[in-house]
Amino acid sequence: MSVVVDRMLEDYLPHLTGLVTGALKKSMRSAETALHEEVFLRKLFGAVYDVIPKPIRRFVGEEMFIEYCLRHKRKLLGKES
Repeated sequence: MSVVVDRMLEDYLPHLTGLVTGALKKSMRSAETALHEEVFLRKLFGAVYDVIPKPIRRFVGEEMFIEYCLRHKRKLLGKES
């Protein structure tokens, strides 16, 4: 099932990136700092989970969403090398 979830979230990635960078700006932290703080990232991605569309939340649990975001954190924070 995680392959299906990954594929769905991958399709949603451009919008998701905007939500993550917007939430990061509100936190007043830099992307560089956030990359090294897993506890902060878990909270940030949890907050973003609350604002993603309801159909996605029905299909993707919060923990699965956070784990996906942690695996793709550099891309979501605009720091992909």
